[in-house]
Amino acid sequence: MMSAVAFMGMNLQAQTLDFTGDKVVCINQRLQDETSEGGEATFKAVPAGMTGTLTYAWDFGDGKGTSTEGPEVAYTYTKVGTYVVKLTVNYTGGSLTVSHSIEVEGPPNVIFNFGNINDIDNPLTACQGGTPIGLSIAEQANSNLAGILWNRGMTEKNVYISEKNIGVDNAQGISALAYTANGCFVESEYVTVMIVSAPKVDVSAYPKTIHAGEVSDLAAVANVVGASYEWIPATNLSTTSDWRTEFSTENSGTYEYTVNVGYKASNGDVCSTTRKVAVTVIDADKGPRTPITANNLIVPNSAQNGFWIIEEARWYRGLSLTIYNKLGKEVYTRADVNGPGGNKVWDGRTEDGTLLPSDAYYYIIQGSDAQGEIVHTGSISILHK
Repeated sequence: MMSAVAFMGMNLQAQTLDFTGDKVVCINQRLQDETSEGGEATFKAVPAGMTGTLTYAWDFGDGKGTSTEGPEVAYTYTKVGTYVVKLTVNYTGGSLTVSHSIEVEGPPNVIFNFGNINDIDNPLTACQGGTPIGLSIAEQANSNLAGILWNRGMTEKNVYISEKNIGVDNAQGISALAYTANGCFVESEYVTVMIVSAPKVDVSAYPKTIHAGEVSDLAAVANVVGASYEWIPATNLSTTSDWRTEFSTENSGTYEYTVNVGYKASNGDVCSTTRKVAVTVIDADKGPRTPITANNLIVPNSAQNGFWIIEEARWYRGLSLTIYNKLGKEVYTRADVNGPGGNKVWDGRTEDGTLLPSDAYYYIIQGSDAQGEIVHTGSISILHK
């Protein structure tokens, strides 16, 4: 260690000066909150043989300095580089100056290849048992990289996230810290990742048995948003690419369909589930006809009971509806119950749009199917809230 030495008078008493302190300090980065930290260096003067009141003048090598009455000082560097720190101590009868170098080191020069950074609502996804999610750290020129530590314990530059790391259907934040041999680091932003299980799918046919020429609703209800649907085969179906399709045929027999329900993960894989459903078709003049069922309450303008629903309306031809009040006066009639509007056949209003009062009403439904005429009667109430 270099130090300054002076001699005082004929007694040749030596005055010496040196200082200790940091040789390397780090300026670190945290990309998550876009901040830098560190860069603080501490120094301590070590004078000997000096008399009187000592003053310490520090030059930190970056154009800035300070004077102190005590031997210790702290200073924060804001830029990477090599700096010469100079200390001058004034004492009775003279002064001494000494200098040392300090290295201000930055974080490794790397790029975090994650994608969808900080997007919790759109995580990186992969299918359970499929291709893992790949995350990588790329070294740039003069990277000065000594090591990597992921918040999941991995230490490689390229990692692959699967259900072994984070489980299934459980979104997790992943980050990494890259550091130099001196411990200077850059910490990545978080990327949200999730390993997705195959969609859970409930498949149904309603009704499962129909007469020739009638309609059965086939439905596949998945627990994920944005799922794709494929019904196989396409024969006798109204559509093959929606969650719901209608089946109808004039030929008797049992018809089996397969529906493939898929969710496309962000890595390109498709998490899929396959289900089967069957419909039995009997001749038009055989077996029981499909009964008409209808709810018996309307709550106008409500979300759940705002319409009178007749589920089987589409399976009959020429259905007509007539509604009477308790005095036997006709208040509503409709000749195309199974026409536009589907199974939502009445909303509690007259034909001119006047809302009827809360009360009990009576109805007659008439139509036909393959077995002949059908007449269905009953009562329905309107309840205003």
